[in-house]
Amino acid sequence: SSIGSNYVTLADYIYVVFRGACLKIEAETGALTDTFFLPLLDGQTAPPKWGYIAASGDYLIASAEPINADDKDKPGKFTWNGTTSKAIYVLNRHTGKVLWYKNAEHGFRHNAIAVGNEMVFCIDLVPPEIKALLSPDNSDGQGKIYSFDLKTGGIVWSTDKGVFGTWLGYSSENDVLLQA
Repeated sequence: SSIGSNYVTLADYIYVVFRGACLKIEAETGALTDTFFLPLLDGQTAPPKWGYIAASGDYLIASAEPINADDKDKPGKFTWNGTTSKAIYVLNRHTGKVLWYKNAEHGFRHNAIAVGNEMVFCIDLVPPEIKALLSPDNSDGQGKIYSFDLKTGGIVWSTDKGVFGTWLGYSSENDVLLQA
């Protein structure tokens, strides 16, 4: 449940994250038509793990390399594992070709990725509990909200003012982005 969504159902295809890949399944027949893999991130030697996925038009939006942060001193305590990822990718959902990707400074929160109006909105900020576990000596950090162009990955706008949220919602009808 921490990943958010590991599948997307559309009229023509279903996309399912499974064992290091994203399966493209024909909705009408259930036939596997393709398997997508993410290319290596900068400095990686193993393919990145898929995280959250969503779709918009001809695009598949995916987070990569979910971050794990266990509090080993408190067994049984709630874990924040998998709620945030190190990168976000946008692929052509028909071919699997990666169109662009962005590395996070802190981490892209899965519940804070929203798509609409030809933009990908996301918060680059991990919750303070994760930040403290990952770098106990430096638990502060300023987050940013980004609006990336869905097709190119160019920054449409960004802000570091008032960033606190772990969730984003976007209304295309009203062109309103909500942070909570």
